[in-house]
Parts: sequence; structure tokens; C-alpha cells
Amino acid sequence: MFVRTVRVKNRSGGYTRYAQLAESYRRADGMPANRVIASLGKLSDLEIANFRAAIEASKEGKAVVVPEEAIPRFEIIQNLSFLDVAVGLELWRSWHLSELLDGLIEDKGTAMSTSDVICALTMQRLVEPGSKLSAQRWYPRTALPEMMGVEPKIFNNTRVHRSLEKLSKVEEKIQDKLGTKYLSQGAFSTLFMDVTDAYFEGRGSEMARKGKTKEGRYKYKVNILLLCNEKGYPVRWKTLPGDVQDGPAMRGIIDEIQGESWAGNVPIVFDRAMGTAKTIGYLWDKGVRFVTACKRPEIASYTDKMPGAVLASVKMREGQGDRADAKTLETISSKILQAGMQKVEDTLYVKDLGVVGRKFMVENEDPVTPLDIPDGSLEGGAMWLSKAREFEAMLDKGKFTSKAALAKHIGISRTRVSKVMSLLGLSKDLQGKVLSGKYGYIGEAELRR
Repeated sequence: MFVRTVRVKNRSGGYTRYAQLAESYRRADGMPANRVIASLGKLSDLEIANFRAAIEASKEGKAVVVPEEAIPRFEIIQNLSFLDVAVGLELWRSWHLSELLDGLIEDKGTAMSTSDVICALTMQRLVEPGSKLSAQRWYPRTALPEMMGVEPKIFNNTRVHRSLEKLSKVEEKIQDKLGTKYLSQGAFSTLFMDVTDAYFEGRGSEMARKGKTKEGRYKYKVNILLLCNEKGYPVRWKTLPGDVQDGPAMRGIIDEIQGESWAGNVPIVFDRAMGTAKTIGYLWDKGVRFVTACKRPEIASYTDKMPGAVLASVKMREGQGDRADAKTLETISSKILQAGMQKVEDTLYVKDLGVVGRKFMVENEDPVTPLDIPDGSLEGGAMWLSKAREFEAMLDKGKFTSKAALAKHIGISRTRVSKVMSLLGLSKDLQGKVLSGKYGYIGEAELRR
């Protein structure tokens, strides 16, 4: 028995080598011949040599198997979590997030960079969410120390808190860079904005306020606002006091993103918190393309074709409260169908009213960033052009060393200050005509365009 190789011509014109296990025998006519016992497929030179050595050893009665007593014994002392953190780490690295943080946070002579600390905390939040203390206990039980090259003892409480403080200082800069970074995958088709809350068992942070949570509980809570693209990638987020209403919170973000390259004319989808007439007028004035839902009390201001009146005659039986029995539900269903609505689900009926519209009176105010207006006659873009001149004067006189310092003093973002001051790009002559009211009312977004 022996190993032989054969060459087979392939489609590309070259040859592929295959190994075969063969043996010699004599045909019926007495002539010597070979026959194939098994095809071994494509093997490396080393694998072919090993097969030949094993066959030769067998012919000589020698063993090629390592004796059991010679096999080293290993004792498993710990199992490390690997696959879940490996996937998370690969995702982190594919976005080059460490490079992003390293460019914003200066680390000198540290055994573990801030970006590595934040990476480890992010992996913990992905696979085993917990406190900062639990993160330090979790880290050594994973393969992250080996994959990141950072010893567990370095990932300690002091380093974690110091890194989080550094991260909070560059949060606004991170948000400014993320939107542009995502554009490498293509322009956004849609943006989505919503506000949720997080409550505390106890008093909570300084921003916590007692109120009703989204789950209907009365707790100390904070509000969390998120703006993301259609893939769910975050481009803006804020933690706000628990008593801030959804509408004003979202309007503040809109002011910040106007003029951003990734925002452009991308439509924003809001929930019904932005569906009031006042807010829609604000969005219209800003030139924002949007989708939202009208609040029930305001439907009548758009159309009188909603067949709600057909239910006025339905009476709930005494003792039913807000829950109708089967017979009452059947009556309600029948009346709604007769009114021209279509049944989609057991408790959902719809009616297409086509395109309806209404007029809006735009209130020229900024509820999120209120500022003192010296001349009450100025509105819209003229008001903000006047404010831009004030900002320029304060900077020229050295009252503030930078736009960031000015923004912090008056309580708005640095980005917002820059956008307001961009109105100064108009010639002095045009500025004078706008402020004098020659062109009538002009919205800020329109004036900037």
C-alpha cells in the first residue's frame, strides 16, 4: 500500500494535484498492476509526507500514535467569555471609534487609554449591563484583557470615573463628528427623533424631577432625547431634566442641526408630541421637512369629516366604566363602518381623508433658548440678525474670548451661536434693509438660505 499523486487539468489550463491511497496486485493474466483504495483529495506536501511515513511505519510494525502517558494533561481553571465580546469588539474597531476618541481626548503616560476604558464599558453594556463596579468585576472574566492587551488590574474604579469625566467633556464634539462619519455609507434618507425617560429608585441625580413616567409610574426621572438616522445610528442625544416637555426638547435639537451637512433637507419623523399647531408652525418657519401625527383635540382644526359624531348616541351601561361589553362594542363597530371607516384590526378603524390643510399663525419665539430682545418689533430672521450683531459686538469688545464662552453664558450651544452669526454673511446694506422691515417678515431659515 502506498500514496501516489496524480495531476488533473483544470478549466483555467493549469493542473491540480490530488493524492490517492493505492496498492499493487496481479491481474488474472499475471501482469502486475495498481488499484486505488481511496481518494485523499488535495493535500499539502507535509500531509502527503505524513501519510507515507505512517504507511512505512506500519510495514515495519512501528507505532506512529503518541502513547497516552506521553500526552500532557491540562487543568481548566477558568472559562472566559469570548464570542459575544469578540463580536462587539470587532464592531467597535470597524467604526474606528478608538481613533475618534483618541483624536478628541488627550492621554499622557496612561497605562490604559480613555478610548480603551470606554470600549470595555461599551462591551459590558452590550452583553452584561450593570454598574461601573460590576464592570470591573466582569472584565477579567472575559477574553477582553487578551484581545485588548490590557491587564485586568489596570481597569480599576479610579480610571473608569476619570475616563467618563473626560468623555463627558467632549460629548458635543463627538456628536458633531458622528453625522459626518456616517455619510461615508451614503446620505441619510430619514431622521427619527423621540424622547423617553429613565426613572430612579430613590431621589436620583440633580436633573431628576418627580413626575409620571412613560410607563405610568410616579418617580424621580430624567428625560433622554435621541435623534438617529434610518439605520438607528445616533447623531444627537441629550439628557434633560425630568420636567422638560417633549416638544421644547425636540425644538432645541432642530436649532442645533440646522446647517449640518448630514441634515440638509432630510425629513424628520416625530411622534405626536410635535403635532400641535404651535409646533407645526415653528417647523414650517424653520423650513424643516417632517412627518408627525396630529393630536386628537386639534383634528377638528384641519377637517370636519372625521365621523366622531356618530358615536355620540352610544351610551355605556351603568357600571361598565370605560370598558364596553360585547354588545356595546358591536354597536360601536356597526356605526363606525356605516360612517365609511374601514376595519383594519379588531379595535382599529381608518378613513382616508385625502389631503387637508389649514392656516397657521407663526409665533416668533424661541422657547428653548430665550434671549432678551431689545426691539420688540423685530421678528423671525430680522430678530436673529439683530442678535447676531449683538454677539459680534460682544466678541469684538472682548467680553467673551470665544463663541463657546458666549454660548455658555447665554445658555445655548456653540453650534447655535455659529448658525445665528452666519446671518452676518449678508452685506451691510442688505442687513439694514432686513432690519428696517423693507422686505416684511422673513423666517430665519429662509434668510440664511
